[in-house]
Amino acid sequence: MVDKFKGKISSAIGSVHIRGNENHDFDETTPAPYDNPKLSTRLSVRNKRISSVDLKIIMLSECELKYLRFLYGCLDIKNNITPPIFVSYLLDKVNHPINTLKSSLARLEKKGFIKRESFKSGRGGWTVYSINKEVVKQLGAD
Repeated sequence: MVDKFKGKISSAIGSVHIRGNENHDFDETTPAPYDNPKLSTRLSVRNKRISSVDLKIIMLSECELKYLRFLYGCLDIKNNITPPIFVSYLLDKVNHPINTLKSSLARLEKKGFIKRESFKSGRGGWTVYSINKEVVKQLGAD
């Protein structure tokens, strides 16, 4: 049965033509128009220049922003830390899967929005977070 299909496969492969640049001369030393470093854009909201922190907050995913706002709500402003937050408590409040929660918190920490000050791992684990002071100012302005 395999021999029956070998002829059909080889004839199909033989008839395939791969498009190339046979008729075109490209100079690889000439940069493409989109490689021009002088081209740039300015992002603005209502004619107000966006700072790097604003841009970062705008670029967060919906889940990350939701978790960040939740942590901000728990924050002791004087000390800039949250009380110990249990994962089970956070899961009840945000209604997202645990893997989404863990990966989003890890991304927020990697991006510099939050920092784990202390934690207890394992069963009954909790975490104390702090939020970047610039981010606290931006969230307070909302």
